[in-house]
Amino acid sequence: MRVHAAVLVLVLALLEPLACGCASIPREAPILSGELGTRIQETRSAHKSAVRLYLDAKRTEVNEFVDREWVPQFTTEVFGSEAVASQLERVLGSGSASERGELIVGLGQRVQTKINAKRRELLAPLDEAELAILRRLDEHYDQMLSINLTLTALLDANAKASQTQDRLLKILDAKGELPSLLEKAEEMVSLIVEKRDAFAANKQRIEELIRELKRSLP
Repeated sequence: MRVHAAVLVLVLALLEPLACGCASIPREAPILSGELGTRIQETRSAHKSAVRLYLDAKRTEVNEFVDREWVPQFTTEVFGSEAVASQLERVLGSGSASERGELIVGLGQRVQTKINAKRRELLAPLDEAELAILRRLDEHYDQMLSINLTLTALLDANAKASQTQDRLLKILDAKGELPSLLEKAEEMVSLIVEKRDAFAANKQRIEELIRELKRSLP
């Protein structure tokens, strides 16, 4: 059984004894509950946008790390080889302007290829983390909406809304998982940008964090 379906079954079990009572509720309550459903959707969108903005900031941090640590390294690797130094000496000394231009462009492309590959390697864990977190958020808000729809329908049956909502709030994200997901992403970035070779040195822990994020999915 899917998680939100199980929650609905639990909601019905919680509300059954209340629905048989004689308590009265304001007739505006179902309207307010429906409005709450709209607000939940709006909050879902804002929450996901905030997560994306947060992870975009983490990507900027990783990109700055690549610029600071790896661009100089790759430039030195390409331009510092004996073969390239010999080519540069020959072309700069006696080559034509077009030949010099072609050599410089070619070497630049070689450096850029290395940089792009390193960016993809270091950003891939963040891409996986974002996917896992957003999927977990969707499941979280789907549960909230399912509960809200059930409450809206049962308010007309004289359910004691306040008591029921207190119980339902304890069901939602009962383990407090959502904040911990971003903490895992934060740890992942710190492992990546610790130093130039940190990604390779910490790859096992980074992969473990990705697995933990994926295991949080229902």
